[in-house]
This record gives sequence, structure tokens and C-alpha cells, in this order.
Amino acid sequence: MTVQATPATLAQNTYALDKVLGELRSLSGPLNGNDAILSDAATRINALAGSAGVSAAVKGNAQALATKAKALAAVQKDVEGATSSIINAASALRSDMETNPLYSFLQTPSTDWGTRMFDIIGDLLSRTQVFIAQATALKARVQGQNSDVARMASEVKSTEDAASGSGILPTISQAITSTVGTAASSLTGLIWPIAVVAAVAGLVYLTAPQLMRRAK
Repeated sequence: MTVQATPATLAQNTYALDKVLGELRSLSGPLNGNDAILSDAATRINALAGSAGVSAAVKGNAQALATKAKALAAVQKDVEGATSSIINAASALRSDMETNPLYSFLQTPSTDWGTRMFDIIGDLLSRTQVFIAQATALKARVQGQNSDVARMASEVKSTEDAASGSGILPTISQAITSTVGTAASSLTGLIWPIAVVAAVAGLVYLTAPQLMRRAK
């Protein structure tokens, strides 16, 4: 169904775009903080893997966490880039609507607008709807990445506790829920360890286009 290009529908779509972008910006703080978490986790994982006084099971966890951390670091880079891109592009559109002379007529609603003006509104409406769809999908990816990184940090801490004798060795989560976008051409060809197990045996490797699949 084609949405009629009117000032009202444009206003509704612009409101929805502002809302979803506001949500993305609020998620960007935790997202940007993931880099420090991943770096710290890598250092601690290496320490576990290189320790001479831990069990084979702990070392198995460390190896599994190491592959998972590498995958999450690559996904992190892609999600950060995608988030920055969509926010910048949508912000540029919003700025144009308020400052570009082409859209100055939007500031003074009228019943006498001509066909050309409604064509301009129609174009803005279509562009806005595209941004909304992209931002909504990206929001889910950002949430997934934040959750995945937090879960891995918890797994590292639990493995450390088990190594020190103060906790139970955790089972490493078998899936990474945040996926790589189709625009990530620089990541093409990478091997992705999407399924990891505590004992390391039977690691399942999927290529980037297959990241949507879940480990059995």
C-alpha cells in the first residue's frame, strides 16, 4: 500500500525516525564501551590459557572464549560503523529539512501547495521510511551485540572463579546473536566461530553470510 505524501504523514514518519534514532543513540554508549570490555576480556583469557596451574577444562574454556572474543570484536567493528553511518545519514536529512531552501515551504503549512511541493514531500517520506526500517533493524543488532559482550564478560569472570576454586566452571554460550551486515565487505572471507563449547572439541565454524544460523 502506497502512503499518500502529505504534511501529516511526513510529520508522523519524521517523529518515528527521531524516536528510533534517539533509541540508537542511547544504546551507543554501552556499544562504544564494548571495546574496553573486549580488550580486557582478551587479556584475561590469555592469562587463563597461559596459566600452568589450571585444569584442562579451564584451558578448554579459555580457548573457546578466545575464539568467541575474536568473533565479537569483528562484529563490534561492523556494528559501530553501521550505527555511526545510519545516525549521520538520518541527521543530515533532518538538518536538510530545516535548513535547505528546497524544503523551506515545509515551515509554512498551506492548502495551496502545488504538485511539485507534494512530490518533494513524497521523496522525503520515502527516504524517511527507509531510514526508519534500517534504524529499527540496526537497533536489534546493537542490543544483540551489547548482550553478547556482557554475556562473554560474565563467562570470563565465571571461568576465572572456577580456576581459583571459588566457582563452578560455566558452559560457554553457543551462539552469537548479533550478525554482520551485508555492507561489511571488508569482512568477506573471514571464518567465524559462531558455535563454541566448553571442551573446545567440535567447534563449528560458519562464514560471515551464515551468521544468522544457530548452532544446534
